[in-house]
This record gives sequence, structure tokens and C-alpha cells, in this order.
Amino acid sequence: MSQDPEIKVRVRVRKTETRIIINIKNRKVNVIECNLMNSRCFSCVPFCEAVVAAKDFAFKRRKPKAEVIVENR
Repeated sequence: MSQDPEIKVRVRVRKTETRIIINIKNRKVNVIECNLMNSRCFSCVPFCEAVVAAKDFAFKRRKPKAEVIVENR
């Protein structure tokens, strides 16, 4: 019984919606789609609210400050 090392989540922070893939094994975060791209952000930064909330959820660091919805587990 092997666990999939990736979690696909959707994060909602205020009016922002972001889809993120988190690799549990090596703690990497990959932003698939974000509605801020090209309007306010040109590239994703590690301290983006959506990325931080996804990491908080996946690694159980603290309670996420955004709504995190798991698309697959």
C-alpha cells in the first residue's frame, strides 16, 4: 500500500483562486493555475498567500489562513 506523494489542492484567498500540486516527499510546490497571473503577479513567489496556505495544509505546520480544497489524495 503506497501513498501517492502528490496532493492536488485548490486554494481560495479572498478573490484569488489557485490550483497547486504539492509533492509531499521532497516538499516541492508547483502552481498550475492562478487567476492573478499576468494581472498582478508575473511569477509565483514562495511567500504567496496561496502557496503558504497550501504548505500549511499539506505539512500540518499550522491552520491555513485560506480555504484549501483537496482535489485528489
